Amino acid sequence: MKKQSFLKGVMLLTAAGIIVKFIGFVYRVVLTNLPGYGDEGNGIYGAGYQVYLILYAISTTGFPAAISRMVAEKMAGNDWRGAHKVFKVSLVLLSVTGVLFSLIFFLCSGYIVKIISNERTVYTMIALSPTIFFVSLMAVFRGYFQGMRDMSPQANSQIIEQSGKTVATVILAYLLLPYGVEIAAAGATLGTTIGAAVGAAYLMSLYNKRKKELWSNIRRFCTRKKQDSVPYIIKNLFKVSVPVSLGAVILTAANIIDLATVMSLLSKAGIDSGFANRLYGILTGKCYVLVSFPVAVSTALATSLVPTIAGAKASRDYKSVRDKIQASLRLTILIGLPSSAGMAILADPILKMLFPGSSEGAFLLSTSAFIVVFMGMTQTLAGILQGLGKVLVPTAGLFAGALVKLIINFSLMPLPAINIRGAVYGTLACYIVSTVVNMVALKRNFRLNLDICNLIIKPVVATVIMAAFTYFAYYYLYMLTASNFISTVGAILISAVVFGILTLVLRVVKMEEISMLPFGENVNRIFRKMKLHKRR
Repeated sequence: MKKQSFLKGVMLLTAAGIIVKFIGFVYRVVLTNLPGYGDEGNGIYGAGYQVYLILYAISTTGFPAAISRMVAEKMAGNDWRGAHKVFKVSLVLLSVTGVLFSLIFFLCSGYIVKIISNERTVYTMIALSPTIFFVSLMAVFRGYFQGMRDMSPQANSQIIEQSGKTVATVILAYLLLPYGVEIAAAGATLGTTIGAAVGAAYLMSLYNKRKKELWSNIRRFCTRKKQDSVPYIIKNLFKVSVPVSLGAVILTAANIIDLATVMSLLSKAGIDSGFANRLYGILTGKCYVLVSFPVAVSTALATSLVPTIAGAKASRDYKSVRDKIQASLRLTILIGLPSSAGMAILADPILKMLFPGSSEGAFLLSTSAFIVVFMGMTQTLAGILQGLGKVLVPTAGLFAGALVKLIINFSLMPLPAINIRGAVYGTLACYIVSTVVNMVALKRNFRLNLDICNLIIKPVVATVIMAAFTYFAYYYLYMLTASNFISTVGAILISAVVFGILTLVLRVVKMEEISMLPFGENVNRIFRKMKLHKRR
């Protein structure tokens, strides 16, 4: 089974994440522009989906990180048999819990909708209930392959899962729309179940295909080490997964806070329930979906960091740990800062380009854009800390952030002048608090001298300059073409090129790091000829 380098694994997961986000965004655009569905359908879909996410977080989220970490530690000692035993125990355990939580979700849907005061979502929850079983199976296979330092199965399964989900979602929503928007939203969420089933089937078939090679390695690297008992493996799985799952629950709780408070708090601002549901649909169906695009990079980083850092720590290779921490934090900031600035400046043109029939929400998106940086930092720092064995710290950070969000929601959303924007301010504050807690814990528990100039100051300078180019590029392109599509796409491309050049001119990125990228040496040769970068 082939191992991949850390950077290659990150790039693979990043590419898959971006493709998955794009495919998912396509069906969001189609649904939002579907006559009779729109923001109202997104509101119903989003409410049911948020409840599913919290049950998914409880039952499954922590296990891929736990499995990948335990497998990586076994593989650091070439213990193939021990790594495979972790996989087998995990598969049985999550199969049982997956069935259990699917049944709980199905049987309790009627009670849950009364708690959240939104009975229109009951069919979406019923349609989503089997998904938990299929994602539990995927969690085991993904965690096992991640621990083996092979990220391609996760990347491929994500794309296959999202493709199946998108096709099924659009077809079912379109076919069921004549029966009402609630039934259409349920059909859309049933697409999630179908996609998860397809993804699980792919991973199982891939494992069966590799089983012969796997057992060959188990026999070849047979060790006389005493194998861990089943209770010991289960204990360690829960020891790692429970804090991670708790953190995911708290992270999801930030969205649940919105779900539970938006309708009632907006009514205090004088907004009727129908318009409040539309505003919630704009927030979850447009703003947060767009914000999730650049965050795909930090999600990939966090996924790859856990087994990589755990393996390096098990081998006592602390220099490698420090290098990966520095590189991952810098990459997160280099993606997050320009993405936030560009999205904030081009919020209105982006919405008009993607949702021509329903382009409301520009100010909400421009505010939401700044979530990207801190959400990305939260995820990357969580991956680092989990890899170092500090699994409770990210949970504590998210808990503190969720409390701050709750206070802000109740303080700002009832104000007519702020209304739904209070939810965005609360989410932004949640991730800022979480980032600060995680960063303080990292510096305190691991001796790390961060290069503040390259990590923060230079990227901020590059972002400010890029932001000016973004604004004027759109303005002049629109004057020349009178086309919002051409002007928006052109401004985004110009901004990306400008920011890329600035990172080279300001020496934010090392040539050695560029060399690790595909075609990196060729790129470096071009840069040296242009005298944009010098080796250091």
